[in-house]
Amino acid sequence: MRSGVFGVLLTAGLVSSTPVVASAADLPTSISVGDNPISVAISPNGAHAYVTNAADRTVSVIDTASRTVTGTITVGTQPQGIAFSPDGRTAYVTNAGDYDTGPGSVSVIDTATRAVVHTIAVAPLRLPQAVAVTPDGKRAYVVGYGYLSVIDTATNTARAVDIGRTSATDVEVTPDGSRVYIADFDSRSVVVVSTATDSVIDTVPLGSAPNWLDIMPDGLRVYVTSLQGNKVYMIATAGNYVGAAVDVPGAPFGVAAAPNGRKVHVTGHDAHTLTSIDVATNTVAQTRRVGRHPISVAITPNGADAYVISRAGEYVSVVHIGTEASLYRPVRMPPRRR
Repeated sequence: MRSGVFGVLLTAGLVSSTPVVASAADLPTSISVGDNPISVAISPNGAHAYVTNAADRTVSVIDTASRTVTGTITVGTQPQGIAFSPDGRTAYVTNAGDYDTGPGSVSVIDTATRAVVHTIAVAPLRLPQAVAVTPDGKRAYVVGYGYLSVIDTATNTARAVDIGRTSATDVEVTPDGSRVYIADFDSRSVVVVSTATDSVIDTVPLGSAPNWLDIMPDGLRVYVTSLQGNKVYMIATAGNYVGAAVDVPGAPFGVAAAPNGRKVHVTGHDAHTLTSIDVATNTVAQTRRVGRHPISVAITPNGADAYVISRAGEYVSVVHIGTEASLYRPVRMPPRRR
């Protein structure tokens, strides 16, 4: 819920405070952030959006009620991915690093103080790209080049797991916390890891290299973008097979599931669009124009707004995507192709 703003009513020489509720039309739809923004994530309570800025080594904090930047946090070299703990008290940022500063790290941010309270080394993992936190908040999974890194969030220590892949670009944890899905660019596949053993239990081959992925709220589907193939793949988690391949022209890149599970929203980097896919039919439901060269996208918990990073111009667009009922609607799974 957005906070109200107070206007001043001047009548008959009297001044009284009268609450005036800010409508969406009164709020900015474009928010300037730092240099070379990469990824956006919204806090579990929807109050803030955090944006990593690779070139200036910062995270911009956006107040979603006013849609203004209310803070800037200095992190490591070339920050990339970002994820919140389930309670929203902590944010984890992957820093890709470089040849001068080292192989990379993870910054741990206290969201109350907006300060980095820990920096976690993740070597031998190099160039960490993305991070995902388990639903119980006890572990964070970090991917990049060479290894999978598993962080114990109680001790802020990491251990390396060799999963036999070297070019992971994104990671997500299923809502029940049992599995981790990893997009691996070079092998053109999605790797499935059991959180019970931190070992690979399946590999799902794709027709083209994956970029980013997201898991639907019910955990039954994973949607994976492929800029290279102009495709969005739907993986059925019961059986780990590709159940659909949706044609999305314009270099699909970022992806975010709607909180009610009815749609998945995908950025078109070259088409400057945000495409909404109907999960029931795996067809394109709507395409909206957004800022130039959009990459990352995050959806507010109420499902009303999408926060989209536009690399050309270095800003975040806020796109109203609807007010569908927030209750989850079950969707029948497609049959497995043989």
